[in-house]
Amino acid sequence: MVTRHATTHHARVTRLHLEEGYGFLETPDGRELYFPRDRVLNAGFALLDIGTEVLVTEEHGEHTRWIQAVERPALGGRRDGSGDPQSAR
Repeated sequence: MVTRHATTHHARVTRLHLEEGYGFLETPDGRELYFPRDRVLNAGFALLDIGTEVLVTEEHGEHTRWIQAVERPALGGRRDGSGDPQSAR
C-alpha cells in the first residue's frame, strides 16, 4: 500500500495561460509547479494574475507529487480592482 500525505504552503503565480486553462506557481523554495484550471478552488482561475499569492496543497506519493488544490486567499479585491480597499482611496 502506498502512503500519501498532503502539505499546504504559499506560492506565487508566475505564468498564466488563461485561454488554455493552466498556469505555473513558484514556491518559496524555488520550485516551479504546473497547475490546471480545475485545481483552482471556487472557480477562482479567472481572478488570478501574475504575482498573485495563493495557497497550494500538494499531495505526495512514494515517487511523485501533484497539485491537489490552489486557493486564492480572500483579500477583498478582484482582477479589475473593484472591491479593492486600496482603489477606493
